[in-house]
Amino acid sequence: MNNKVFLVTIYYIFGTIGGLYFYKNIIPFLMFFILVHFIVFRKKNNKFFIILIFLLSVIKSYGTMNLVNKIDKMGEKVVTGEIVKITDENDGTIVELKAKKINKKRVIFNIKFNIYVKKIDKNTEVGDKVIVTGEQIVQNSAKNEGTFNYKKYLQSKCIFGTIKSESITKTNESKNIVANTINRIRENIKLNIKTFIPDKCIGLCIALVVGDKNNIDEKISQAFSDAGLSHIIAISGMHTVYVAYIALSFKRVIGKRKTYFFAIFVLIIFCNLAYNNESVYRATIMLSLFYCSKIFHRKSNSLSNLFISILLGLIKNPFCIYNPGFILSTAGTLGIIIIYVELQEQGRGIKIYIKNQIKLSLAANIVLLPIIAKMFNKVSLMFIITSPIINFLVSILMPILLCFSLCGLVSKVIPIFLLKFVALLVYFFSGLLLFLVDIFQRISILNFRVTSPSFITIAAYYFILYLCYQYKKNRNRKNKNKIKCVISIYLCVCVIIRLINVFDNSLKVYFVDVGQGDCTVIKTPSGKTILVDGGGKEDGNIQDSVGKNIVVPYLLNKSITKIDYIIISHFDTDHVGGLLTVMQEIKVRNVIISKQGKSSDNYEKFKKIVKAKNINIIVVKQGNRVEIDRDLYFDILWPREEQINENILNNNSIVCKLHYNSISILFTGDIEAIAEKSILELYQGNKEILQSTCLKVGHHGSKTSSTNEFLESVRAKFAFIGVGRDNKFGHPNEGVIKNIKSMRYGNLPN
Repeated sequence: MNNKVFLVTIYYIFGTIGGLYFYKNIIPFLMFFILVHFIVFRKKNNKFFIILIFLLSVIKSYGTMNLVNKIDKMGEKVVTGEIVKITDENDGTIVELKAKKINKKRVIFNIKFNIYVKKIDKNTEVGDKVIVTGEQIVQNSAKNEGTFNYKKYLQSKCIFGTIKSESITKTNESKNIVANTINRIRENIKLNIKTFIPDKCIGLCIALVVGDKNNIDEKISQAFSDAGLSHIIAISGMHTVYVAYIALSFKRVIGKRKTYFFAIFVLIIFCNLAYNNESVYRATIMLSLFYCSKIFHRKSNSLSNLFISILLGLIKNPFCIYNPGFILSTAGTLGIIIIYVELQEQGRGIKIYIKNQIKLSLAANIVLLPIIAKMFNKVSLMFIITSPIINFLVSILMPILLCFSLCGLVSKVIPIFLLKFVALLVYFFSGLLLFLVDIFQRISILNFRVTSPSFITIAAYYFILYLCYQYKKNRNRKNKNKIKCVISIYLCVCVIIRLINVFDNSLKVYFVDVGQGDCTVIKTPSGKTILVDGGGKEDGNIQDSVGKNIVVPYLLNKSITKIDYIIISHFDTDHVGGLLTVMQEIKVRNVIISKQGKSSDNYEKFKKIVKAKNINIIVVKQGNRVEIDRDLYFDILWPREEQINENILNNNSIVCKLHYNSISILFTGDIEAIAEKSILELYQGNKEILQSTCLKVGHHGSKTSSTNEFLESVRAKFAFIGVGRDNKFGHPNEGVIKNIKSMRYGNLPN
């Protein structure tokens, strides 16, 4: 590998990270990094050139970040640009627009917007130059640690805002003919697939050819994920290689050298058909560099090509370091280049093919392991079984599918029976692929849920991996002993850090943002975990996504793999919806509920899960005490045996008080004024029992609860309200906020 290419890329990566993450403290970061550079590389040549590259990367990423922050602060925007993509939604259309001007100011960076419009002119096409006026919709960042950051995901695709507009107006400028032609080819391919391929396989085939996954059924997508085969439907370098092989098959027709030019041209077309997907973009650059070396009779180094592709990707969009496809594709390719080349066996035959396929997947997964664990909290060994079979099947399906796509483009000169015959082959192999994936996803014994590894753990993993590589490469015994010593010391340091965390004996309480709902995670000094409610929403199956996309990832990010107690205040979806998923995904020992005065769908689902998972149920009422640790317990203050019939679920919520030394937290569920009054009457002779350090405000700050009398009795220093931004209920009520502020609260979170 060319060391200069490596250094330039690494420094460009560091500069990009600095510009994005140290945006507000860029000067101290620059001074520190440059100082370290001149200390470490004081005897190296080209140190000024490398530092110049570093500064350029900082300027590029800092400039992009500065522009993004300005865009976020703008109110109404007038954006002039070119349409890149048009996607029909149920309630409107999403237009992806590459900005040329924002509020009449020219944009020098690669900036895109998602434009949401209810109606769009049928004649509007990709490549049209348009003007859009509208308000920007606030993008959701990650609400909690370890959860999906939608804003960063869009930024990784160069999309820096979503604008809601009434209409899109075309300008007098001529459309981009190249973009429009490629889109027509793309739409023609999709139309032919929808016409000749049965419904079951349409989504898969479109995803494999043009990278559009909008037509894939959610169950099929989940099946690929559970089988550890998500990379198959996420168009990537593997698909690009198949395209290159087909292009190279014309060697005998047009000649060897011309074929390489043709292959590069085909790859560029394919990359654009796939919307310049990050992993396809990287693979296209790598293969193009390789073919250029063949054309000009130069040696090609795969590792150098990889780093050049990374460099160009970062130049195109600094935010691509957030893109999962870019990260996974790059890391997997690095593993194949470094490890697989050493393990690969030469020869032919089924046995050698199977061995090489396993080694190929093993090489990629060794490097990908901590990244996958961090991103998805899953580790799968299914690739050992699936790789030889699925890769072989895809190697047959892809050429046939690509030939079908080409035939569809020239269908006027090809007999229809030939097109139908190729379509039949596509259906057979794609159907077989779906059938096998369905079988593999049922084999869950090799799939493991894992907690999110820390930065130190990931760094240690790659450092040890690097040392192991050097150990194998280095034949000097003294150097091997040094490497062994370094590995041992590093492992000891990691163990010590882990032990420090294990012996941390403080109480930790986390109020989790689940939108319009309640969720609190408690970690006791002895290491036990308690979950009070779990959020969720009333809309369709969104409560499942709250558990899957927020609560479970949050727990795993906190290294929580088991829950000792779940307290369900009541069975409204915004309190229990997420818990139904948690109980299926994470081991739960005990669930605390109260007597149910009314059955519900959530309660029936709960009973089935509890029975299937063999979870212990503890039914409590007013006057009970739940001992957790020696110094930590819950007093159950409500409900009493005789229940309130008015709004029976809310007003009979569990009201419990957490005690730990001098700290106390009162959890109030969704009780309303009628329940608060009954609680005050119940404890009128001992009102001190309600006094707490913290109060979880009842019913999301609704005007139906949090009376002055109740707040005065609690006298908390801190108040927490679980609400969703711009919720339809108008929570929290302004009057309730005033009541809380007028009491003795030291802090009130915004």
